[in-house]
Amino acid sequence: MNVYEDKYLREKVNRIISRQKEGKIIVAAYKDGSGLPAREDLGQELTRAAYPYDYAVGKAGFLNYDSELGAYLFTAKSGEKLPQVLANYRILTLGEAILDVKDRSMHIQCGETSVTFTGAQPWKGLYEVLKEVNEELARVNSGIVVWKIVPKESGDSKSGDRLFPEAVPKLRNGQAMAHATGYAYDTNHNLAYVGLVGYKTSLESLRVTLMCRKSLQMTQDGLSDVPLIPTDKYEQAWQAMPEYTSHHVGFVSRLALPGKWEPEDLSA
Repeated sequence: MNVYEDKYLREKVNRIISRQKEGKIIVAAYKDGSGLPAREDLGQELTRAAYPYDYAVGKAGFLNYDSELGAYLFTAKSGEKLPQVLANYRILTLGEAILDVKDRSMHIQCGETSVTFTGAQPWKGLYEVLKEVNEELARVNSGIVVWKIVPKESGDSKSGDRLFPEAVPKLRNGQAMAHATGYAYDTNHNLAYVGLVGYKTSLESLRVTLMCRKSLQMTQDGLSDVPLIPTDKYEQAWQAMPEYTSHHVGFVSRLALPGKWEPEDLSA
């Protein structure tokens, strides 16, 4: 796995940092991965303003678009209270991340600040990993923007140490997708168990498909898709994962649970 660098992001953030060091407060036009608060984060306080300003931010000040930065400069009104997103404004710092492929962890060191993400998903592609890490760093207002990922693959890593030696399989229904943490099905492709992790909206979509007994597809990079047929009813357990703004859910077929069978069940 090669080193991934987003040099465009690095140059963009360096321009932002230079202006921040001049005392400027910069607001992104949209969530662009730059680590800045975005215009949409200002919510209902943002309204159109008369020339020479583009937007008014409540009574706190104004936004003017800067074409060089591709973002807005905020001009504060003296003595006015700032919105929370601007009151907690931080000067950005560029950082690099070490991706431990075996442990699926990401380590970021910026000066005295150290950040570690567990459960990294390198199989999704390092571009996507970088995007997700920067979104999370921005969400917690860390002030850190990662522009480079250096994969580290331990020489003593064994494929048998992992549940899935290659890419993690995904369950799809045509509208949504989630990564599988485990699954079991019989020779007729009847789905006995599946564990999934992902955004709650995606998991809810897959749950509805499952409960309606509509076919699902298990996909894995480099392998053929596997059609899966839901059984009648499933027991389910949900667990929030706030660190990743995701959920984990497990579905177990009633037919696979002793004591859950009923007279109308034809097989177990």
